[in-house]
Amino acid sequence: MGQQCCHLQPLRPQHSEARRGTDSQKSARAASPHNEQGESWEIRRCDLEFIKVIGRDYLGISQEGNIWSGKWRGSMQVEIKTVEMKKKGARECLENVELLRGLHHPNLLNLLGVCAEGRQVHVVTEGPLNASNLGLWLTRCRQVCLPLHLHVLSQVASGMAYLEEHDLLYFELAAREILMTSDLVCKLRVCYSVRTPQHVTPKDFPLNFACVIPELSASGGVSIKTCVWLFGIFMLEVVKGGQLHSHEYTNQEVVEQLKKGHGIPPPANCPQELYKLMKKCWFPPPEKRPSFAFLRDSLQEAAAGYTEEDVKMCLQD
Repeated sequence: MGQQCCHLQPLRPQHSEARRGTDSQKSARAASPHNEQGESWEIRRCDLEFIKVIGRDYLGISQEGNIWSGKWRGSMQVEIKTVEMKKKGARECLENVELLRGLHHPNLLNLLGVCAEGRQVHVVTEGPLNASNLGLWLTRCRQVCLPLHLHVLSQVASGMAYLEEHDLLYFELAAREILMTSDLVCKLRVCYSVRTPQHVTPKDFPLNFACVIPELSASGGVSIKTCVWLFGIFMLEVVKGGQLHSHEYTNQEVVEQLKKGHGIPPPANCPQELYKLMKKCWFPPPEKRPSFAFLRDSLQEAAAGYTEEDVKMCLQD
């Protein structure tokens, strides 16, 4: 891919005539007229209730802006990403809105709309009830617990396979960026950092991986197979109970092993078939890595051998 930064393309304007307001406000109008069902994507500021800050977008597209839990129209629980209009992140938020309009999947934190009134852009997504960071769920499982791990991995692979179908990339494949509800449904926070292959920049990758992913170090092209490589690391993180530390894949010896496609040694008690699937994700030639559709089908088939009660047993204190 090289180190040159790809410039984002402007959104399609809604109308050709001049409009008053900032570029971000104009983009918001272009990005959110109506969805396919005729419902407006534009959300009024007065319909939003901001309850509390639950995080900052420190790993996503803008490196600035708060993420709130809140309510829409008084009752629907939502997440709200807020960025100042004058910030570059506002433009990027609206680029993501344009990419995700009309998409819906049970394993994505789906877009509901955007508000661009006043000095801020608010991107509104689903806010599942009783949802927690996946990493918190995984730490409750102190050893390799195959029913839970296959349940999580098959759902995340399903969400990624959906993005694969729509030629979209998502690089934040880490437990901290994924929610799991009390009903054990995993959801990826894609609204803040989804990309197209043509609009990827070096900042879109976690820094620890910049020198490890073969196509990045070789200045090759980025594709959905780059996401597959990262999914292999995510699989390892899940099996290790969310305890994968950065030094485990920045150590020079491990870096060299990853570059060769050998991977990180598996945790104790990790099933060989699951580890073989991880290693396929790390093949140096991207074209030899499996698709997310293949990963989804393989993991769903393996997960089908367990019941919901088996999964819940893994989470018992």
